[in-house]
Amino acid sequence: AERQEFLKNLLLGMRAAIEERRQMLGRVPESLREVFYADFQTTEPYGASWEYDSRTGKFRSTSHPEL
Repeated sequence: AERQEFLKNLLLGMRAAIEERRQMLGRVPESLREVFYADFQTTEPYGASWEYDSRTGKFRSTSHPEL
């Protein structure tokens, strides 16, 4: 439960950063590199992977796609 709460908070922060950058650019960022100015290297807490859709700006974890 603690790890899932950590994942939920991480996703909220990531989505907020993506949205802030989208507003600055006036479009959806093409990659997470465009959001963070570096490669995104945070490990997914459950050992799964991250998915970022550059068409929609949606960011999710493959371990808990419902979050």
